[in-house]
Amino acid sequence: MKWLTALALLSLGFAMAGEPAKTTLTGSYVWNHIPNEPGNLKAVFTPKGEKTYDVAFYFKFDGVNHVYSGTATGSLEDGNLEGKVKNENKRRTFTFSGTCKKGSFSGVHSEIGRSGEKKTGTLTLAAK
Repeated sequence: MKWLTALALLSLGFAMAGEPAKTTLTGSYVWNHIPNEPGNLKAVFTPKGEKTYDVAFYFKFDGVNHVYSGTATGSLEDGNLEGKVKNENKRRTFTFSGTCKKGSFSGVHSEIGRSGEKKTGTLTLAAK
């Protein structure tokens, strides 16, 4: 019976070890057209490979909660970080790029539209 308990605990350990560790950063965003009204922002990065992540941004805009999701590449500690996300219905695409220093990110976001990429504001994030 002890070996069944040990096997169950070992299996649980392997299952937990197989899940990628998510990194959550929180901070704020600013839209260029309303620069005096920053909003709260949470970004969850899930590792997919070396310096590649799935990312989801959680924020409220005009009283509505949003989750924009996509991918990111770079460093979450020190170095460049950039990515591309889409809104919930996948009709709008945004990019973000900037630099991480000691786990804090500072950068810009832009929207890709018919006439190209247009800067839409800034964002800052840090570990909790």
